[in-house]
Amino acid sequence: MSTWVVVLFAVAGVRLACVGCVDLQEQLNVLSKQVTVLLERRKEDIRSIEDNIRKSIYDSPELIGMRDEPRDGLGSENMVGFNESEEVPI
Repeated sequence: MSTWVVVLFAVAGVRLACVGCVDLQEQLNVLSKQVTVLLERRKEDIRSIEDNIRKSIYDSPELIGMRDEPRDGLGSENMVGFNESEEVPI
């Protein structure tokens, strides 16, 4: 009779352990999904920050002036020693 009691407790212990494993597996799955969602949100945040920085740099007055500078500097009046009537040797 004592062997049956030991076997019964052993079976009950295994069932409880398996139930605990299922709960742990479910918790692990939930945590994994939460981490994945958080990482995706952080990636979106980083992309947004990069876009805002890029936009603020490209729209800065200093860069706009630098972009316009080559266009302004291409006129013949800004070129020293250049006369429009002279042919330029190639």
